[in-house]
Amino acid sequence: MENKTENKSFAISNQFKLFEFGREDIGTPRIEEKFSPRDPWISFGVNNDYPQELIRLYQNADGLHSALVKKKVDMIAGMGFVDNPAYAEFLKNSYSAEDLKIISYKIAFDIVLFGGYYLNVVWDRNGTKIAKIKHVPFEKVRIAKPNAETGEVEGYYISRDWHKWRKEENKPFYVCAFNEDEQYRIEYPSQILFSKIYTPGMDYYTIPSYAPIVNYLKLSYEISTFHLKSCQNAYLPNMIITIPHVPPPLEREKMTQEIKARSGTDEAGQTVVVYGTPDKMPTFTVVNPVTSDTKFKDLMVQMNENIYVGHLSNNVIAGIAVAGKL
Repeated sequence: MENKTENKSFAISNQFKLFEFGREDIGTPRIEEKFSPRDPWISFGVNNDYPQELIRLYQNADGLHSALVKKKVDMIAGMGFVDNPAYAEFLKNSYSAEDLKIISYKIAFDIVLFGGYYLNVVWDRNGTKIAKIKHVPFEKVRIAKPNAETGEVEGYYISRDWHKWRKEENKPFYVCAFNEDEQYRIEYPSQILFSKIYTPGMDYYTIPSYAPIVNYLKLSYEISTFHLKSCQNAYLPNMIITIPHVPPPLEREKMTQEIKARSGTDEAGQTVVVYGTPDKMPTFTVVNPVTSDTKFKDLMVQMNENIYVGHLSNNVIAGIAVAGKL
């Protein structure tokens, strides 16, 4: 995520160079709990964006992963709470914009996607009962550095966007940790409750159960992007066009735009007519297309199997039909 491949050029002659274009390395998000001397919070990930990367993988990487996450969330949240007059008012959560049924569904989502969840618990004036509960999106919270003397975490920092936290509208603000002490509740009525799944090797944060298969999720993204771009750009390349003279810059730009306009799946099967004199006719060289469909099919099977294993699931839970099985 931090490293970039340097663009290199290879001189073939004094008038021609071949450029190799690199790309940003978007490898597996590294799981780190970082203490910076400048910041009062514990960074989560190399660039303090591990939760954001998990969201990106959920939204863009693999349909099977998204389906399994959604199915597990539905199974955890269930049908909500059983109606009971004894705690109907509490479940209504009147002073909050969302009742506890909605909040419980969001909690289930955070547990599956991140391995934990945050709640903003607000006490009444007397600190005797909870006035309201609010869900705090997992990716917006960072844990404050622990007390130097006790080693206990006493609060959390919340930002709208940790990628741009230095902007005034995203400036992190501090909220105390959940504490049942009555005097503490009166003095600090707004508190953050953090619940997480135990993760060996993690002192403060947590990671989801599917973390070991993140590489396969990213692989799925790369394969699907490869096929999409191959169709859109038609540049693997399948054909090399050689012009026997060097046109002026404006003419070269126009030619490039014309060729691009006739690339991609929308132009497949079209007939192209080329006019010109024999000494200025372009040469069309067909390049053998990439024949890796079988390799990709085998890789997809292995990838899907690992995604199932990582989620401790199967195709039935994902809602995918298999021939010969109900």
